[in-house]
Amino acid sequence: MAIAAVGTAIWYFLARPVNRDLEVSGRIEGYETRVGAKTGGRVDFIAVREGDVVKKGQLLVRINDDEVQAQLQGAAARVAAAQKQAQQQLLQLNVIENQIRESQLNVLQSQQDNQGRVYQAQSNVATTEAQLKQAKSQLNLAKTDRDRYAQLLKDGAVTRQQFDQAQTTYETALATVESNQKQVDAARGALALAQSSSYNPYIRVPSYLLLPSNRSRLTPRCKRLRRMSKCTGSSEANSGTNWLSQHSQPDRWSRDRP
Repeated sequence: MAIAAVGTAIWYFLARPVNRDLEVSGRIEGYETRVGAKTGGRVDFIAVREGDVVKKGQLLVRINDDEVQAQLQGAAARVAAAQKQAQQQLLQLNVIENQIRESQLNVLQSQQDNQGRVYQAQSNVATTEAQLKQAKSQLNLAKTDRDRYAQLLKDGAVTRQQFDQAQTTYETALATVESNQKQVDAARGALALAQSSSYNPYIRVPSYLLLPSNRSRLTPRCKRLRRMSKCTGSSEANSGTNWLSQHSQPDRWSRDRP
């Protein structure tokens, strides 16, 4: 038994691994790290205490964000209102652009109609002048006959009835000339009116739609509002909509009758 005990003791000491670590006494000190938040506020919750082991990204302190959330919701509401206003103004822009195109077509059609009236008036002037010329020729012939019958009446070669007939023919030709002259004057007046109308069409479009200055300002603002309807930017949206509210008055149409 004694031999077994001695053998076991020897095996225990020989088989035990040798500890090569250097054991010394000392004190470990760490570095202080100041932790702060980008925004101020009241602390609602502290997740760790002094001496706790923490990891990157771990929650340390929670700050009350009720005020920040209220500001965020207010900003989101203003953005949504601006986008809605921009969409409404886009609809109004489409209406204005349609009015511009319709007005341009109406002006073009009016100019073509006026040109047709000019041609018609020129034709009427030519016709009435030809009729006047023919009436003057008949008047000259009737006057010659009347004078000839007057002389023959003095000589007793014709009767009074024949002279009266020649006189009536002359007076009828004279009245025809006067009537044709009035028709020529009326035709010339209609021609002058048609010519003036070709420079000033009957259909008038709103001046604020066709002014080059407003057209040049309308196009970029239209594109800008289309972009704003898909993104944020309430100040720019309000600027564009204010301009539209000042310039997009109700469409007014008028006709100048000759």
